[in-house]
Amino acid sequence: MRGTLLRLAGLLAGLMLLVNLALGAESAPLFVSPTSPAAIMSAARGFNLANIDPTCKPCQDFFRYAMGGWHADNPIPATASRWSVLDQLRGANRASLHDILEDVSHDAWPHGSPGQKAGDYYASCMNVRERDLAGLGPIQVYVHSIRAIKDLSDVRLQTAVLQNIGAKPFFFAGTEGDPRDEQRTIAFIAQGGLGLPDRALYFAPDARADLIRNDYVAHVTRDFRLLGDDLATSYAEAHAVIAVEIELARGSRTRAALRDRAANYHKMTLAEAQLLIPSFDLSLFLRDRMASNVDAIDVSQPEYFRNLDTVLRNTPVTELRAYLLYRLIERASPALTMSFSDEADLFDGSLVGRHEQQPLWYRCVRSVDTDLPDALGQLYVEREFSPETRVEAKHLISTIQTTLRDDLSTLGWMSESTRHEALAKLDAIADHVGYPESWRSYETVNIDRGTFLDNSLRLSLYRARNTFTHLGRNVSREFWSMSAPTVNASYSAAYNDITFPAGLLQPPFFSTHFDDATNFGALGVIVAHELTHAFDDEGRRSDAQGNLRDWWQPADAAAWSVRANCVAREYGELHENDKLIIGEALADLGGAEIAYDALERSLAGKPRTKIDGWTPEQRFFLAFAQTYSTFDRPERMRLDEIVDPHPDGRDRVLGTLINMPQFAAAFDCHRRDPMYRAPAQRCGLW
Repeated sequence: MRGTLLRLAGLLAGLMLLVNLALGAESAPLFVSPTSPAAIMSAARGFNLANIDPTCKPCQDFFRYAMGGWHADNPIPATASRWSVLDQLRGANRASLHDILEDVSHDAWPHGSPGQKAGDYYASCMNVRERDLAGLGPIQVYVHSIRAIKDLSDVRLQTAVLQNIGAKPFFFAGTEGDPRDEQRTIAFIAQGGLGLPDRALYFAPDARADLIRNDYVAHVTRDFRLLGDDLATSYAEAHAVIAVEIELARGSRTRAALRDRAANYHKMTLAEAQLLIPSFDLSLFLRDRMASNVDAIDVSQPEYFRNLDTVLRNTPVTELRAYLLYRLIERASPALTMSFSDEADLFDGSLVGRHEQQPLWYRCVRSVDTDLPDALGQLYVEREFSPETRVEAKHLISTIQTTLRDDLSTLGWMSESTRHEALAKLDAIADHVGYPESWRSYETVNIDRGTFLDNSLRLSLYRARNTFTHLGRNVSREFWSMSAPTVNASYSAAYNDITFPAGLLQPPFFSTHFDDATNFGALGVIVAHELTHAFDDEGRRSDAQGNLRDWWQPADAAAWSVRANCVAREYGELHENDKLIIGEALADLGGAEIAYDALERSLAGKPRTKIDGWTPEQRFFLAFAQTYSTFDRPERMRLDEIVDPHPDGRDRVLGTLINMPQFAAAFDCHRRDPMYRAPAQRCGLW
């Protein structure tokens, strides 16, 4: 996986799944049958009449109007913490992957083929008897090594050993494109090492955070008990883990501060980096991480490593042992015995308010998709994704890009110098649609039907061996950061590319059978959202090559800030963390504006046909609401306030549309309607 995406995963570490993308973090959806309302609406028009709440007028509350009926008919499943049309599709996709893996795990495939590797990995995950019989065997050598730690030299060695097998002690280390020279790969180290999703949860004074902390202590205690320690010892070890994590959290930056790419870039020599953390030999650590010839390193948060040095010197070795031992348990639990696996899933569920555990098949499908994304992706594309869909999706994406290019070319507030750079950046954006042009083969990894954790550890070591192999070379842009079946999308400022996996390119977000209004209101908005990220408050600080460079004239930067501050102020009034969500809020508004313009261009000279009584413009906004509407459990909402860079689903819909005069015109909203905002009060991007 690309170094920059690994780094992002490190910076935003925790128990949440994919965040920082246009569509939000994945929930835990179950299967949606082909005869469900979601499937029926997909086949017909992309929007189900039953979604509408007829008791509400569109100009009163469009979120309720567009999705109130859907919400009433689709309560959040017990195994989920969030529910939406997007989550329904994710559930259907996960069920398709389940069918594929059940098939390939029972078929004979050539050794080393995608079917053999994905099928055997899945089968080993599902083999509960083998997992329980293996017990702690696959990790005993690591347990013994950690328990034998005597000094900080041993701590350094075991930190490297654990990171090599996918554990996350103390900090993250990997490779990235040099943010000032994205063509070259350099090493980085970044803050990490926490067990809770965010530093704020260690200090927040509210009752929910206090409950999470207490649950975490109980969870860690139970894990040590499963490891074989007695209750008193386990309880003491759990408190030692929390004590270390609290000190690490004190030195960690906030999630909002981590958004600033420039502020999290500090390239220095290895000798300079060593001065930040003298108690931890970085040269030996990198040697043990299989990294050689490291002459420069990006220390993303220098103050974190100064603090880490203090933590290491002032913490008793017994507590450091407990901390490292728990990082091992945390890494291994999902693939260990069912007692460990269930304990991990139950705690993850408690964080977000899931009422029931995810079934084993669901967790195993997720493991294959995460650990062998290209093997499973090939199988998925062959069965589920048509060449015609890819061609048509590329055409829609091109149309959106052309519309944005035309808008940038005519912006009255942008100078010619800045415009030239903006157009160059837009033209340089690489489009990744459906699936990668080449697939990883995992040919050097042995995957068999033995113990699941052994397979999992071999895959982690394979990734570790490859992490530092490209130091000093050109950055590889060959492989994707997401698997082909993923229902999501992304923009990378470092790579200046956009990605739309095959999993997203299907009803109700896209279909070759949908009319333009629906396709532009759903996938078109998502595409324009990702393109807008190239010019949002952070994306605009990188150039066409992905390098950190200020290419804006001061007057243009000031004009952009006026627009961005307008949006931030609005979301602040909605009690959103505007410093965290501003990038996504800007992309929502800018994306809707661009996608709507693209629709109008596609309709030029054509009859404005109504479908089910709705004009094309109205269908566009209904599709938009369907795309971004979410319904969350209270626990999920509280956690997302801290960790999710996306606004709440209701705020995303209403906060965007209230600023669009096109919406007011489409539904004939007037001055006294709640969904109407006077022109002088509206925010706008383009």
